Amino acid sequence: MLFIVLGLAFIFITFEVPLVTGAEASQYIDIFPDFVGYLILWFRLEKTVSVNRWFKDSATIAAGMLAVTFVQFLGSMSFLIPQNFMDSSTFKFMGDIVNFIFSVGAPVILALNMVFVSFLCRGLGLSCEDRKKEFLSTVFFVLTIVFFALAAFAAVTLFIRNLPIQVWHIALPAGVVFAVFALIGSRGVKELE
Repeated sequence: MLFIVLGLAFIFITFEVPLVTGAEASQYIDIFPDFVGYLILWFRLEKTVSVNRWFKDSATIAAGMLAVTFVQFLGSMSFLIPQNFMDSSTFKFMGDIVNFIFSVGAPVILALNMVFVSFLCRGLGLSCEDRKKEFLSTVFFVLTIVFFALAAFAAVTLFIRNLPIQVWHIALPAGVVFAVFALIGSRGVKELE
């Protein structure tokens, strides 16, 4: 389960380090890129697909988000690629995709992150239910609902930008609660150990 927590840390922690590229501007690089977290999660969740369908669906979402966040990461690193190379038709097309992801992507990616965690919560809840751990199963069921609601809230931010409360104000404490209970609830699931 430590791999699950490590993967989620890469997804939900953003630590950007400035790189100076010239006297006029500086660029930033995220040293905890999301795609690394999804790669870790995808490898670990592929071992759990036989436990229940929610783990299988979580692995599928992790694979898709791995691709999306990798493209997003490449787009954020475009300042390292020479401009004449970026002007080629292939990279113009990829640049259009990256620009689209960046223009509407933040709320969509955040919503998909919340859906992913809710699927993971449901999978852990069902595995706790199978092992007769009713309290943990109930906690994961409640967390599933919380993260689905956060996904809807993140999707709403596509249309309403200036909300008085941000998704992260709720997602961060919910994520910490999830991490603690995930460490406890995953004991006994050999595919997660």
